[in-house]
Amino acid sequence: MENRELIKAQVLVDRIQSGKFDYLDVENLIMTMRESSRILSYKAFYEIAHFVAHNGERDRGLVKDQLDLIYYSMLYLHEFNSPQKQFNINGIFPSFIKDYLLTKLKSLDQSFFKSQKIKKKEAQKYIEEIEENEVLKMSYFKNMTKPLSELIIEMVRFIEIKPLTEQDLFLKDFCQILEKEKIRINKPQFLAQSDKICMSILYLLSSARFKVGSDQQGQLSVTTMEDGPTSQHNLTVVGSIPLNNPETYISIVFPIFMTNLDCKIWCDPNMFAVDPQIIREYGVHISEEFTLDVERFMLINTKK
Repeated sequence: MENRELIKAQVLVDRIQSGKFDYLDVENLIMTMRESSRILSYKAFYEIAHFVAHNGERDRGLVKDQLDLIYYSMLYLHEFNSPQKQFNINGIFPSFIKDYLLTKLKSLDQSFFKSQKIKKKEAQKYIEEIEENEVLKMSYFKNMTKPLSELIIEMVRFIEIKPLTEQDLFLKDFCQILEKEKIRINKPQFLAQSDKICMSILYLLSSARFKVGSDQQGQLSVTTMEDGPTSQHNLTVVGSIPLNNPETYISIVFPIFMTNLDCKIWCDPNMFAVDPQIIREYGVHISEEFTLDVERFMLINTKK
């Protein structure tokens, strides 16, 4: 880091540790440490930082990859949802399968391939060579081998959904990045502000948009998720994808940034739905239109 960036980061860290800061200070510190997180390979932190920097529509990054994977997985399940309609590797199949397989392949680490008879790069080459019939809008494998066939069968057998990061892990990475850049940090004092730091991040991430698949748009929003051991409903940033088809409309929702923030503590009472029917059917429901009260560090409803 350049000296002026180090000085700036130190001022912001000191301000946060004092407890006298707002979400703009958190935003500035994350932005200041963004390039360091990339160089030091803190991928989840870098992705969050990139979100903060560009919360308009994005078309790349870890969350984009996760969005694509979920989107294509749901398309796959919708297309092949019965014993009478199965994915035929040796036949023709919908064109989105190529994108699905490439996205799924990208998400798999090298440990997955230890039990396979084909290497990741070789599989990628074969999948990229999938041909498309422009008239039928269907695709087929130009080359198929037994190891490739076995790999694809294993790939489409499961769907794994993981949050990008969660509060404790994010703060751990945050501290490590600061320490590696030789920025003075009193860890107990810094972590004492972890809830307010994460409230700031949650607010900065809300309403960010993504391009998903070939023509869909995904969006981040703030909701609540029940924490099993405590039964409290914690604030969570989720990604949502519209899965449109002629018969129905489905919105797929999955976690991006999970916090330990109890919504009853960190949300103003006006954030909650008062309709008992909504609460009974859908659990805790908070307003989709809000701002952050910088004095109380609470979300307040702005919907009229």
